[in-house]
Amino acid sequence: MNEKIIYLYFIIVMSALGACTEQTESVPKTITVNGRQWNLVWHDEFNGSEVDSGKWNVVDGVDGINYNDLLYDTPDNVAVSNGHLIITQTDDCRKEQDGQRYHYCSGKVTTQNKFKFTYGRVEVRGKPPSGRGFHTAYWLLHHRCPAWLSSDETGCLWPPEIDIAEMLGQEPEYIYMGYHFGTWELNSHFTHKAVAPGEADYSQAFHIFAVEWDPAEIRWYVDGEEQFHIDASIVKQAHYPFIIILDTVIGGTWPLPPDETTPFPSENRIDYVRVYKDAANPNPPTPVPTTVSAAADIEKPAWIAFAVPKNLNHPAAYGIDGDDKTFWVTEGIQSPGQMFQIDLGQKLIFNRLELNNTLPPVSYELYVSNDDQAWGEPVAAGTGSEEVTEIVLDTARISRFIKIVQTGSSENTAWSINELRLYYNEKLLNTRSWPRDN
Repeated sequence: MNEKIIYLYFIIVMSALGACTEQTESVPKTITVNGRQWNLVWHDEFNGSEVDSGKWNVVDGVDGINYNDLLYDTPDNVAVSNGHLIITQTDDCRKEQDGQRYHYCSGKVTTQNKFKFTYGRVEVRGKPPSGRGFHTAYWLLHHRCPAWLSSDETGCLWPPEIDIAEMLGQEPEYIYMGYHFGTWELNSHFTHKAVAPGEADYSQAFHIFAVEWDPAEIRWYVDGEEQFHIDASIVKQAHYPFIIILDTVIGGTWPLPPDETTPFPSENRIDYVRVYKDAANPNPPTPVPTTVSAAADIEKPAWIAFAVPKNLNHPAAYGIDGDDKTFWVTEGIQSPGQMFQIDLGQKLIFNRLELNNTLPPVSYELYVSNDDQAWGEPVAAGTGSEEVTEIVLDTARISRFIKIVQTGSSENTAWSINELRLYYNEKLLNTRSWPRDN
């Protein structure tokens, strides 16, 4: 090999190495968001020619519980090209599993057994597809769970789940962000819906969807703007290592089936996924994960009732003693400011109340609190109904204190509560009241 050939070979090699170095150096190793510094600990820029098997699993098949999804996830529909991970949705595949045939195909990748983390900042720069029947999700799940869910035999725990971003193809102007909590049988979630600015939608361009997660709080961002957060009283279960999942579902309970307007093929493109740790506190102490329970399988402290005005002959405790024949009642007619309050003894999940009332309130406002001090705005309001006043909340609440305040007045009737019953979905939360009125 002559010197000229050797020199040209050296130039080519060094150019290639330079390009790789440039790609690596283009990824910020440290970023600052709202005054907090984050250090990069894991990432994939999808600069290769295929999915990095050291970082991702590519799902092949119909995995677990799919809520009436219509698709088969196949590696054939997952590719890396031009610096993007591309998950393609098609309607002409021919796949079969457990005797069922699928002609819709998409793809799903996970980091299970490849990468897991507890606390940090996750960024996904993605461009989800629009079209009826598509449900794109960038999300975090318990590290022992497969691509969706499994039985407890694997050690998979669900909830919790953190949804970095979800988009329904028929509503591309919205991005949903959320946190699932509770138990398998009694689960609920907090969800926020981000609206695209102007007449834009999130399928038209790449956007950076991010979550910051620490022992005290979870915060959601779109393109650097905070959209939503939940505090430590709700994050009780989010102290396990989580894995990352990227996918686009076709059909199902939420996105609905595709129709003649659905564009096939479509693509869910991901430019990068990056995980950062808090530079000042990369591994904070992990609280013992607990389940905020709405079930009756734990010993609940006594519920304590308090009322204004007092009635020594019919104390507030009679409204939660489990006996419909006893009751609390105001000594006089109904007037604004009268109040019935309960201390549940601990935080419980609930989304419905029933007041068994011979004399219903004219009108009311319902408040919740965790410290008996900060009550905030009412979470529900309405008018009373004969025999049973039902109060249905727009979203589940986790609270220790409940207060019902009379806002109306009556010239000739009092207000009574024979029994207050608290529910989470259809689950009745047991009461163990103390015969006390204070």
